[in-house]
Amino acid sequence: MNFYPSKCKSQIIDLAHSAGFFAIGMAKAEPVDENVFQRFQQWLSDGRNADMTYLENYRDIRRDPRLLLDGAKTVISLAMSYYHTVEDGENTSNFALYAHGDDYHEVLRKQVKPIIEYIETIGGKTRFCVDTAPILERYWAVKSGIGFIGRNSMLIIPNAGSYFFLCEIITTIDLPADTPCTLTCGDCMACETHCPGKSLADRQIDARRCHSYLTIEHRGNLPQDTKLSGIYGCDICQKCCPHNSTPPPTPLQQFHIRPIIASITLSDIMSLTQPQFSAIFSHSAIKRTKLAGLRRNAELIVKGI
Repeated sequence: MNFYPSKCKSQIIDLAHSAGFFAIGMAKAEPVDENVFQRFQQWLSDGRNADMTYLENYRDIRRDPRLLLDGAKTVISLAMSYYHTVEDGENTSNFALYAHGDDYHEVLRKQVKPIIEYIETIGGKTRFCVDTAPILERYWAVKSGIGFIGRNSMLIIPNAGSYFFLCEIITTIDLPADTPCTLTCGDCMACETHCPGKSLADRQIDARRCHSYLTIEHRGNLPQDTKLSGIYGCDICQKCCPHNSTPPPTPLQQFHIRPIIASITLSDIMSLTQPQFSAIFSHSAIKRTKLAGLRRNAELIVKGI
C-alpha cells in the first residue's frame, strides 16, 4: 500500500470525529522538553504527588514516549467530551461529572479501535494509552495543538473548556505534526480562588490538599480540616472556569448519568455492603475509591452537616 502521510492523517482525523472525539492532534514522538520535565521532577521532589508514588516510576519513559513502542514516530492525542446536563431533581453533587457514566478507560478503548485498526492496515504499529501508561498526557495534548494547561493543571481546549477525557495513540507511522498550542489562562485566578482545599498555586496542583485526590486516591483518614462538598472527586475548579461557559456535550450516551448515581443518598452509601458496592459501581470509575473510601467520605460530610 502506498503511504501518503497527509492523506493518512486526514483519514485518521475523519475516523476520530466519527468515533465521537471532539479534538485530535499529532506531535513528533521525541523526548519531552527539558524544562517541562525538570518542572515535573521538582513537583515530585516537593511531594505534591502525595501518596501517588506510581508517578515516580518509569521516569525514563515519561521523559521519552518512544520507549513505549519500538520505532515510534508520532504521538496522536485525542479528546472526548464527557459533559452532560442533568435533570431537575437528580442528586449529582456527590460525584464528579466524569464519573456519572461508564468507566472511561473501557469506553475510550472501544471508541479508538477503528483508528488503531486503520493504522495497522497501512503497516503501522500502535500503543494505546488512556491514563494507564507513564506518559505526560496533557503535555502531549499541548504539543499536538489541542489546547493548553490551565492554572488548575487541567487541559483546556480553546472555546470548549476542560470537560474532556484524554487518550493517546503512539504509532510507528510518521505523520505530519500539528503546531503546539501556545495559549495560556492569563491572570483569571478563578480556580485558585474557589479551590476548597487551596491546592492550586504557581500553575501547579498540590494533591495533598486536592479534594479530588483526597476522596479518590487517598487511603485512610483525611486531614482534620477537610470539609468535603462531595464524596467522589471535585469539579469546583472547572465549574468556576470561564472557559467552561459553553462546554460541548458528549456524543456518547455511556457518559450520561446512571439512574442509580442520580438517586443514591449519603445514607445509602454508609449502609452499602461490599456485594452491593460491586454491583452498583460495576464498570464505573467510582470503584477506584473502594467501599471503605466512599463510606469514609460520606460519613465526613454527614458529620459536617
